[in-house]
Amino acid sequence: MKIPRLLRAATAVLLALGMTSVGTAAAFADDAVPPADPASQSAPPAESSDPPADPAPDPSAQPPASDPAPDSSDPADDATTDDATTDDATTDDATNAEDTGAAPATDTAPAMKPAARLTARSLVADPTPYVLLAWQLPCGVADPWCPPGQNLVYHLDLASPSLDALDASIVGTCSDWQVDLENDSATTTSLIAAGILTGPNTPPEDHAYGALGANVNPWKYVDNPDCNVGTSVTPAATATDQSCQQNANLVGGSIQVSLMTGVTYTITDSSAAVVPFDSTTGLTGLLPPGNYSVSFVLDTGYTTVVPSPIPLTIAAYTGPCGVSVTPAATATDQDCLRSVLLVDGHIQVSILTGVHYTITDSTATVVAYDTTTGVTAGLAPGAYSVAFTLDAGYVTAVTSPIPLTITAFGGACAPISVTPAATSTPETCVAGVFLTGGSIQLALMAGVTYTITDSSAAVVPFDPATGLAGPLAPGAYSVAFSLDPLYTTGVVSPIGLFISSYDGPCDLPTDALVTPLVSYTPPTCTTGGSYTLGNDLGIPAAVTWMVNGSAHSAGTFPASTGSTVTIEAAPNSPGYGFNPGQQVVWTHTFTMIGSGCALTLAFTGSTPQQLGWIAAVLTVSGLLVMRIRARMHSRRPAA
Repeated sequence: MKIPRLLRAATAVLLALGMTSVGTAAAFADDAVPPADPASQSAPPAESSDPPADPAPDPSAQPPASDPAPDSSDPADDATTDDATTDDATTDDATNAEDTGAAPATDTAPAMKPAARLTARSLVADPTPYVLLAWQLPCGVADPWCPPGQNLVYHLDLASPSLDALDASIVGTCSDWQVDLENDSATTTSLIAAGILTGPNTPPEDHAYGALGANVNPWKYVDNPDCNVGTSVTPAATATDQSCQQNANLVGGSIQVSLMTGVTYTITDSSAAVVPFDSTTGLTGLLPPGNYSVSFVLDTGYTTVVPSPIPLTIAAYTGPCGVSVTPAATATDQDCLRSVLLVDGHIQVSILTGVHYTITDSTATVVAYDTTTGVTAGLAPGAYSVAFTLDAGYVTAVTSPIPLTITAFGGACAPISVTPAATSTPETCVAGVFLTGGSIQLALMAGVTYTITDSSAAVVPFDPATGLAGPLAPGAYSVAFSLDPLYTTGVVSPIGLFISSYDGPCDLPTDALVTPLVSYTPPTCTTGGSYTLGNDLGIPAAVTWMVNGSAHSAGTFPASTGSTVTIEAAPNSPGYGFNPGQQVVWTHTFTMIGSGCALTLAFTGSTPQQLGWIAAVLTVSGLLVMRIRARMHSRRPAA
């Protein structure tokens, strides 16, 4: 702890009066506690195994002249009065020999007594302001920093500075040592707790620079002669993690120690409970997952570079254990689709977690399958084998491999044979005057799809119901076709066609046009009606006539009163033709014009007796008329 300001002021006064030496100033500087007079201060209590608190220096314990000398760059070599005023003086990491190795000690280490540090309230000086540390060097003084480092074996609180207080415990042993004098501070307390030095000032140290005098380093080496009877040993221990045995049983882990002469092991778990092990094999029983510690002690005459304890961890098993699965595979036989297409078989495996399949054919060739669906591509008929392996923790009652057979289709299976066809019709002349294009006729059938193109590769449409395309201009055409699956043909696609042009005139001269002429004469009291058939050319053969459905010639023909005639005309082609829009059908009914023939018409259909009576009546009527006229004539006056 820091010295109160009052004590610091007193120290400054003493320094000013010249009443203190550099050593005294160092003892009182900053954190340091002035050493007590050995003559007036009793030695600190020590356990029965501790060496004297401040023994006399042992000449035999001093490093020989050949031992590694401290680095000349050590701050202690340059110590000044100012440096001596604080116990926090910088430690030269490069010159300190520090060790993290945990070599076993051959003697019991003196216990470090609790420090009685000066506090601001009590103003009482720490009676043991120093701590002496003894580090075992695994590789000796010649190589003080060999891995794994220096191991702290002894530490001792001191009232007076000394590098020899632990000589009784380290001189004459089978190991070499480095001894450090440290200030009793929080840094030193942390250093002791670490118990290992892996490099200079690692972990940080608080060397008591100046405590042993100006230019005297606060450390030394103890180079012991090699033991003639010493034996180097390598204690070891390994852990086996918790596991799943036979993929079904969760089994605890274990610890195996290497049994050897001179080494005594103690295994403890995380609760410090001792774990027994077989003294013949060094193997523990089954242990649950967790952290374990394997400490050891060496018999006299044995050395090691292995630190004690050895930490071990038994990891818990985290995978599946005893998960039951049922690998499976099925074969689909070769088949005939729609009785015309032969289809290969295939194999389907059940995709399961923890299961890995290998499919092979009869020649041991591996067959691939889809890892998502488990389905192979098409396979030929034959024998196949589906082997499988399981991940750790999975079990099954299914035997590997699974034998499968793809059976060949036994019936007839052939594609449907078709004969695509197309024909062309040339250009024609209709009625001797109308030039009509040609056409293409396709033979429509199931399984065939046609495409017609002309010489410019333009697609030509056709009627999908009849297969007829046209009218089409003369020229070359191509009829390509494709077949649906399951169909076959011996016809080569495309089919070439040619529509030829009409070879000859297809027109009529103007003098060959004829106009049919039809006229009627109505019936009278004395004559019947009639109709006349002719044409404007006056050539009877130019027009063909039909009257009431029967062929008829040109001319005039009678028609009875009340009759109806239907007349049809047609040009006598190819020599003659009608003008477009010419009337070619006429219908006419013959009726009496006026009523002057009513009496006469009344006689029509009378019997002879009726006619006689009528004649008599008429005769009498006539005589009466004549008589009346004669009487009228006789009464006229004479002229």
